Amino acid sequence: DAVLLKNAIDYPEAKFCLAGPHATVKPMDGISHGFDSVIVGEGEEAIFDVLNGREGIISKH
Repeated sequence: DAVLLKNAIDYPEAKFCLAGPHATVKPMDGISHGFDSVIVGEGEEAIFDVLNGREGIISKH
């Protein structure tokens, strides 16, 4: 949480994305901990959808 907070302060325009096993099993944990997006499943493929603003993904925006 401290690293995420520091990065949010240092880079206010940045969007923070969580991926990996925990994100896949408990995606709402990422949103509740301040991440802008959570990738569920294979992150290598889904990151392009997140970066391009695809709708229908878990996001707090």
